[in-house]
Amino acid sequence: MNGTTRPLEPLAVRDLLLLAIGLLVIVAAGYGLRDPWPADEPRFAGLARDMVASGDWLFPRVGGDLYQDKPPLYFWLLALSYSVFGSVRYSFLLPSLLAASGTLFLLYDFGRRLVDRHTGLLAAFATLSTLQFVLVMRGAQIDGVL
Repeated sequence: MNGTTRPLEPLAVRDLLLLAIGLLVIVAAGYGLRDPWPADEPRFAGLARDMVASGDWLFPRVGGDLYQDKPPLYFWLLALSYSVFGSVRYSFLLPSLLAASGTLFLLYDFGRRLVDRHTGLLAAFATLSTLQFVLVMRGAQIDGVL
């Protein structure tokens, strides 16, 4: 380790546990209980299902036509999630949930390294308490994963 990074202290583990509980209660509540909602979610979920069924992961297709409107990375993540779970209901929200987890962890870690663990925790919970973050991360949209 170099002198600019601080190792994770025992209290930081407690902070991360609190953050994980907050994430589960606020963002992941109801995970797997709903189907994809119009307008984009059903198309994205169907696209991922078709990728897995056809085995063509390189070029996303909708109804057999090449889907060039969005970059394929998000659809690859959806297809990977679908291939693991085998159910659209459980797989289509997983990339957004993982992106929310990663965002909150990185915010916490950035604040912890820059100032202290309280600042990192405050930054992560402030983000978790914003309506825009919660709404974007509770849906299957490309924006949250970016």
